[in-house]
Amino acid sequence: MKPFTEQKNVPNLWSWLIKQYKLHKEGHGDTVIVICGSEQIGKTRFALRLIWCLYKIVSLTNENYSLDNTVFTGKNYRERMTTCTKTIIHLDEGGMCLYSRQAMTPENVRTNKKLMVCGYRHNLHFICIPDFFSLDSYIKNHRVTCIIKIFKDNKFKIWVGDKKIKKILHQKNYTVKSSSRGWWTEKDDTEEFKEFMKLYRKKEHKFKSMSMKETEEDKETELKEKDIQKRIVYDMWSKGNVLQETIAVSMGLSLKTVSRWIKEYKSKGHPNIYIKGS
Repeated sequence: MKPFTEQKNVPNLWSWLIKQYKLHKEGHGDTVIVICGSEQIGKTRFALRLIWCLYKIVSLTNENYSLDNTVFTGKNYRERMTTCTKTIIHLDEGGMCLYSRQAMTPENVRTNKKLMVCGYRHNLHFICIPDFFSLDSYIKNHRVTCIIKIFKDNKFKIWVGDKKIKKILHQKNYTVKSSSRGWWTEKDDTEEFKEFMKLYRKKEHKFKSMSMKETEEDKETELKEKDIQKRIVYDMWSKGNVLQETIAVSMGLSLKTVSRWIKEYKSKGHPNIYIKGS
């Protein structure tokens, strides 16, 4: 199966990928490749094409790439970084766990820190994320070796090496002259690869279904917590001797929020107790 076609041959993306993969198999370094582009534009499909072909063409065994190494969450990605060595790891939803540490949950901080120090495992990382610039500063500056930007109609540009990536970071856009560019077509897909993609889609569907369920459960939990907070505010205010400012400070809420909740309470026909600050 032909992974893609390039308009330029120097440097050649395919030969570079083969070289990096062989180096890691021999226990030399690791490589972090970021594949970015709009949602639903083909980042995952391109990543899996590359991975599939590397396994089929370069690997010395007849084994296929294991979808166990394609993960969606920070937790699973960290597990792969810990247990895998001299192989390929694919993070399919990089936006969920690799954003800048300045605006992240503890979960994302742990994932970034793990990626900082996992080079000794000699793996080839493919990270799919909508926006390269949203990555953590250290990861962008010191861990990413190659950027692949996906465009519509299955076209792509690549930037390889520290100098190219530093220019992109300095200019904060993708107008820097690319190392190469090209395109791919699904007409080149083999039947075996098509079956492989079906297995991936099943795994993706399962993950997204679980994520939707968890999101709904989180919303329900938030509503319950909010209802409890409202009940406490109502109880404190109805005693008639507690200022709204005091309630806001003790509950860790804004005065505006407390005032709004009390107005809601009054509008439902509850006793209109007047106190100073109400």
